[in-house]
Amino acid sequence: AGLHAIELLLAEAFAPSKSPQQETAGASKTQKAAVVRIILDVVSATPEEMRAVPDWVLDGIVNAKDDPWDSGPQGEELRATLLCQLLRTPSNCKLAAASSDVCNYL
Repeated sequence: AGLHAIELLLAEAFAPSKSPQQETAGASKTQKAAVVRIILDVVSATPEEMRAVPDWVLDGIVNAKDDPWDSGPQGEELRATLLCQLLRTPSNCKLAAASSDVCNYL
């Protein structure tokens, strides 16, 4: 139920502690952008009460680097849109309030 169906995509996009070697061997910029767009589409289509995510997803969104996040204003808009969609869920708001990274971003 909820976002469980895209858990692997969330991990690919936002999981903590990726080494530089994993980053190099990872997805292309185009693939990363596609993964993020899929995540945003699924989150937007999921009812708000079913959008709960682990804390590392919220932290990963605000700390994400490289494409598509640093591709100018569109990257920041994508980050803000995804974060706002997830913060419509009360449990995610509680996690965000407990995260210094998310609070600093907001």
